[in-house]
Amino acid sequence: MLGQIIFGVVSLLVGVLLGDWFTEYLRRPKLRLDGMLSGGAPYALAGVRISNAPGLLGIRLDETVILGNRLHRFHEWGLTVNRNAAVQCVATHRTEGG
Repeated sequence: MLGQIIFGVVSLLVGVLLGDWFTEYLRRPKLRLDGMLSGGAPYALAGVRISNAPGLLGIRLDETVILGNRLHRFHEWGLTVNRNAAVQCVATHRTEGG
């Protein structure tokens, strides 16, 4: 009897701690960096976009391409979780000439 009570209390505490940690883990900021480069010398265009990536509690299946043939498209099943905004973000831009 006492062993069942101790097991129940320990299970409850572990469940509460894991639930709280998982909630914070899902909501942490995660930045997505998308970039592109086009053109050639002497004209080139480079662009970078930084955005918050939404969280997903579910299954993500990326697109599969074999020898140029697409087997299936990108799919997501599950719940989307809004993440906290990244408030402390630092970006550095460097060029070769200066």
